[in-house]
Amino acid sequence: MARFEIDAFEGAELDAAEGEAIEALYYNWADLAGDTICFAVAIRMEPVEGAVRYRSTAFKPLDVSADVPDLDAYAHKLAEAGGYRLLIDPDTMRIVDPRDA
Repeated sequence: MARFEIDAFEGAELDAAEGEAIEALYYNWADLAGDTICFAVAIRMEPVEGAVRYRSTAFKPLDVSADVPDLDAYAHKLAEAGGYRLLIDPDTMRIVDPRDA
């Protein structure tokens, strides 16, 4: 099972109070049948009880587009239109095996 887990929101000014759910926007690109697509997904992040971290509990597809010239600009435009204050940048993610976490 895939999920997102975040242990800190450094420098983020979020409307949600500490311990409340946060809506985030994850964006990325992929090659599909020889073409590049860009996509965005809304992710509900809820606090993990007894820990200082948040874990994804729901995903909602938002957009799929043909290759865009600037992935970050694409994400910021979608975030602004949807009111998302937290963007999950694919370049800052790392994949961790849950058995090693």
